[in-house]
Amino acid sequence: MGMYLRFRKENPDDKKLIKDNFIFIKQDPIAFESFVAEIFGRSRGGNTWVTPPSGDYGVDFEHETKEGKFLGQVKCYKDDLDFEAIAILHSNIIKQELQGGYVITTGDFTKNARGYTY
Repeated sequence: MGMYLRFRKENPDDKKLIKDNFIFIKQDPIAFESFVAEIFGRSRGGNTWVTPPSGDYGVDFEHETKEGKFLGQVKCYKDDLDFEAIAILHSNIIKQELQGGYVITTGDFTKNARGYTY
């Protein structure tokens, strides 16, 4: 939600808009994946594209920059996100020998997720 609030165009003082937009994010996670991919492309440069919603092996978007290719996983969670999403994305990065990746959630990360190392 922090990323959404930082980059959105509406008035940040309008509490109703924040609530309505958060409901939209929760109801349409595919649109949120596209929104996040667009933010990464705009803020870090390069090209982004969203993967198909099924059979994506834990990858929601790809981000190609001059530094290399990155993978992104987006989770619309109310609760804290555990390490599994990070581990799956990490596995894809290693298999493809890529530069890195991003895990974005509307919630927070568990202690195990924060402590995940490879």
